[in-house]
Amino acid sequence: MQRLSAITRSPAIRVFGLAAVLTIISAWPLVRHLSSTLPSDLGDPVLETWILWWNAHTLPLSAAWWNAPMFVPMQGSMALSESLLGLAPLTTPLQWLGLSAVTAHNIAFLLSGPIAALAAYLLATRLTPRRDAAVIAALAFGFTPYRIAQLSHLQVLWACWMPFALVALHDFVSTGKTRSLVWFAACWMMNGFTNGYFLAYFPVLVGCWMLWFVRRWQFAWKIGVAAMLGSLPWLPLLLGYRVRQDAMGLSRGINEIRQFSADFSSIFAGSSRAWLSSHWTLPPGPEGELYPGAALMLIVTVGLIIAWRRASVAGDTGRSAITTRILLGLCIATGTLALIIAITGGTDLQVGPIAIKAHNPSRLFTFSLVFAVAALARSAAAARAWHARSPLAFYALAAVAMFLLALGPEPQAWKQDLFYRAPYWWLMQLPGLDSVRVPARFGLLMIVALTQVFGLAYARLFAPRMRTLVLVSMAVLVEGWIPTLPLASLPNSPHLPARAVAAGVATLELPVSSDFQPNTIALLNGLRSGQPMINGFGGYIPAHYHVLRLGLEEQDASVLGALRVRQPIAAYVEKARDTGGKARALVAAAPGAEAIGTDDAGEWFLLPELPAATPESDGERLNVQSARTGTQEDDAALILDDEPLTSWHSMARPGESDHVDLDFGQRVSVTQLEISLGPFTGDFTRDLEISAIDGDTTSTVWRGSTAGLTLTAALASKEVRVRIMIAHPISARVLRLTNVWHADRAWSIADVRAFGSIKRMP
Repeated sequence: MQRLSAITRSPAIRVFGLAAVLTIISAWPLVRHLSSTLPSDLGDPVLETWILWWNAHTLPLSAAWWNAPMFVPMQGSMALSESLLGLAPLTTPLQWLGLSAVTAHNIAFLLSGPIAALAAYLLATRLTPRRDAAVIAALAFGFTPYRIAQLSHLQVLWACWMPFALVALHDFVSTGKTRSLVWFAACWMMNGFTNGYFLAYFPVLVGCWMLWFVRRWQFAWKIGVAAMLGSLPWLPLLLGYRVRQDAMGLSRGINEIRQFSADFSSIFAGSSRAWLSSHWTLPPGPEGELYPGAALMLIVTVGLIIAWRRASVAGDTGRSAITTRILLGLCIATGTLALIIAITGGTDLQVGPIAIKAHNPSRLFTFSLVFAVAALARSAAAARAWHARSPLAFYALAAVAMFLLALGPEPQAWKQDLFYRAPYWWLMQLPGLDSVRVPARFGLLMIVALTQVFGLAYARLFAPRMRTLVLVSMAVLVEGWIPTLPLASLPNSPHLPARAVAAGVATLELPVSSDFQPNTIALLNGLRSGQPMINGFGGYIPAHYHVLRLGLEEQDASVLGALRVRQPIAAYVEKARDTGGKARALVAAAPGAEAIGTDDAGEWFLLPELPAATPESDGERLNVQSARTGTQEDDAALILDDEPLTSWHSMARPGESDHVDLDFGQRVSVTQLEISLGPFTGDFTRDLEISAIDGDTTSTVWRGSTAGLTLTAALASKEVRVRIMIAHPISARVLRLTNVWHADRAWSIADVRAFGSIKRMP
């Protein structure tokens, strides 16, 4: 009893309790409806709930776990999203005790804030003896405005493992105890299992930390070994992702990375859901709400200025002072010139025989940054901070570095190019980091560092008075407070008829939509029924699902037929979304379709499995000597280069047809054609005609939609090789592919392969 009393009197437990009470107050509607609502919306929170449910019902990292029952019949669907295995030690036992996956998700959501505050408090106590300053840092991190913008991302809210790991590192360099390294390795491991972005980004911050604080090689290699041991449990997960994503051809393009990079203005951009700060912050871009709060920015700025002046009180002398002033002058000059070019658009200058074109300020801004860093490094204040291993200096510099990384590979300020080859560009050169799509999430690492600077600056500026603590705490909480936590009520699920529960039956909810909510609601329904789903949602949307959606939108029954050769389907048509009854008509007309149930919202149909077509022999591969096209003739050679990432794209106008002629150089009989779409899966032909041309004679040997064949091909390989069997081949020298119905749909071909036999002339 005395031990329990001592624990409850612990300052850390009190901070956790305070943060928990504040969380319950701010999220009270959710507390009252833990099993029937989700925070924010029915998008990512539903996916997170579904993943937590799957983690509790299947052995993680097993073959069955990877082949989660959504997007069936695709294999490896867990590789499309975060694993959330770092939350399983909390959410899995809750579900085993009888709580629903929704309730488990919401408990994890409510705990994320108090645990983050606790982690920041413990870190601050390692940096300053002032408990009140540590409380300030805890509240600033646990209730940062950044969390408001991330309400739908549970894995981002659970960022506590990073400050916990830094606590262990500070303990280790202070005490040298092995148990601190064990704690660091455990936090390092849990951080990677919780969030894939922080798995990639946190090592950057830890590397910077080691450069600053670790001055003994034996400490450095011990920390490195601990990090390696903590990384070993990741290997099956990372290898599983790598193998499956490579097989699917999944990657992030540079345009997507640019889109999810922060703008320099993001430091002043806050969520519109915030209580007060939304009135004076800028509108954010995607993932661009990096505003840390006015009170924090003010106290940090004043604290750093005072700390700088005190550290520089002796003043720079000699060559060091001259060099510093020169570098600062160059920084100001290049920065000013870059700003003028950015505002005016630049100009062309002629200096004698030399022509100078000054229109892009990014290189000048880059030089300005380099000069600023060099001037800082040469200053006496920086030298003193470095030799003293100043926590204030390190976390301030780390916050700046993490912010610069959040700007992505091509930083911008108010949509204007800022730097040339920014820090994130160099980071992308490392294996595995060239396709991480949201650089803006480095912003949370900035918040981790900045809240510690906040606590340290507070300790320097204010005496330990309760009145000051309360006032500053209120200023922090006001900007991180949500007047009403947005909640999304869970819709009722359609009743699954008994005949649809048979083994091997997959459910399909129609119409299939490109919007996220119909797909996530299908996840909720699948979670409740336990049946495998053809619908799905994830960080990636697989190629075959894109083809399925397009085919169904265009009333192409072949996509349903392609799915039915793998399993029977229980299709549910939702009346409210079925414009004109098109989806119902398509399903009802499918061969063997049977109505098996109705409710107020829709109707169920059972589509029995269809026999798979028996593949015929493809013969030998034929050599295509040349390709000619109706449009984009210069790119015709790309059709024959056997490279799925290079494609020919038709430039025919909507309503016009286009064609590709394959010249074999001799008479051949083609029995099979493989048309690879590569990454352009949606560019399949809606009405393809294949004709054999022999002299003046043209004969059609195949015609039809390739939607169903494309869906099958997308499930088979990332090259999406559409296999067309020609049942009645005709001897000819040229094969013509004609996209008869072009409408407003694109037509692309990555490469073509032909199989058959050569016709020898008698």
